[in-house]
Amino acid sequence: MASVKVDFSSAIGQIGEFSKAGAKIAAEELKKEIVIEISEGRSPVKSQGGRFQGYSPIYKTAIDNGRYSNFNKRKRPVNLKLTGRLLRSIFSDVISSSKIRIGFADQLADIHNREGAGKSKVVRRMLPTNQGETFTDTILFRVGTKLSRLAKKIFR
Repeated sequence: MASVKVDFSSAIGQIGEFSKAGAKIAAEELKKEIVIEISEGRSPVKSQGGRFQGYSPIYKTAIDNGRYSNFNKRKRPVNLKLTGRLLRSIFSDVISSSKIRIGFADQLADIHNREGAGKSKVVRRMLPTNQGETFTDTILFRVGTKLSRLAKKIFR
């Protein structure tokens, strides 16, 4: 019987390197893509079907009357940006080589995501926190593309 010993130690080391770097890249890219989607008036949550629900008639009237002119607020897109504090509060942490944690430090994000803000209580989902939810295909594709580039760089 013919046999040969194969040493995979360098490849296994590269897999570990990819896992660590990949988790960091995924965390940063996911954070970036969530902010882009929200800023353009779209929910990053797949089950929400795209654009955020419009502002209430009372809020639109307030915008027309210049109530938010200091913030350059417009009726479209509904981008959850008034002062910018909410979107700047996004964070992402690497928990392990295969898990990351992403969220918003601003309490208003949780209110928008879970129960809806303002008098109309319109829920505008920013994170897939419910069972079975995920991010949009666009976001997952962009994160996957970044990871694919990293893998090609490491495993060439």
